Amino acid sequence: MSTSIPVFSSYLIDKFLLIAYENSIEPIIIITKFDMISQKEKMEIKKYISYYRKIGIKVYLNTSVSKIKKEFEGCVVALCGQTGAGKSSLLNKIDASLKLKTGEVSTSLGRGKHTTRLVELLEVNDGLIADTPGFSSLDIHMNRNDIRKFYYDFNIPCKYRSCSHIKEDGCEIIKLVNKNKIPTWRYDNYVKFLSEVEK
Repeated sequence: MSTSIPVFSSYLIDKFLLIAYENSIEPIIIITKFDMISQKEKMEIKKYISYYRKIGIKVYLNTSVSKIKKEFEGCVVALCGQTGAGKSSLLNKIDASLKLKTGEVSTSLGRGKHTTRLVELLEVNDGLIADTPGFSSLDIHMNRNDIRKFYYDFNIPCKYRSCSHIKEDGCEIIKLVNKNKIPTWRYDNYVKFLSEVEK
């Protein structure tokens, strides 16, 4: 996930998390272009990083090359993200011999230009990495119950067993949001996902 062109999106990260959990894949978040934003913006991004780590998700800046490389060791990895987020650039840092083509970012469109056009399995650090093409949109195909199930940080005892955490009186999740124990952005993404899928 880029912090700047394309802009940072917790909504997109949370969508990736749902897809990963649905397919029994361990998600790891890698933040790119952290050096391209202001100190104020860095503080804001750190709030997201802090919460994701709090709920058990590994998060790295793309400058932590040795740590990321260790995560990839002996694994099959799908490297996913928006066009221009820096996927190929990261792989070149991990293994310079790959010499993957990297592209410019369109400042007028606020996103990158496609450089990776095919999914290719690359041998890196005794594992396989799929450098996937970037995208400008991403759809999820799951129902409301699945979304609720895979929002693991929302899986706490609630007043109602089938609580959707939307309008129910006495909902524990809503209480936690109001107490700032669950960030508003995380909850807003959840509500948006529910509104986008079928019951």
